[in-house]
Amino acid sequence: MLIPADVQPVAVCTSSATVGPSLSLGRADAAVVIAKSGAVADAVASALGNRVHSGEDVQRAIEAVKHLDGVLGLAVVADGVREACAAPFSVTRIADAPEAPGHLPPPAPKRGSPDR
Repeated sequence: MLIPADVQPVAVCTSSATVGPSLSLGRADAAVVIAKSGAVADAVASALGNRVHSGEDVQRAIEAVKHLDGVLGLAVVADGVREACAAPFSVTRIADAPEAPGHLPPPAPKRGSPDR
């Protein structure tokens, strides 16, 4: 998701049942939530991920949480299904985003380094 400057600052949290050591009651590969509050983003990402047990659950899970107070956008990946409810954000593959790591100039050398 590309987050416009006029919407920032925002919090972005991800919950996953397949990556990392945290306990999840669902099976989402990633449940991502953007909110104005970090606490809201974290809680809703967990709740969203817990609702997804297969790719068939993705749309229902999104519908259940997208209207919660403070939620600005979200995305879910599970069993190869990718869905997003992200207005006012644009959703793109990271490789296509102009801000993607492959598109950024190299970082400037640190002060005191031999390159400077």
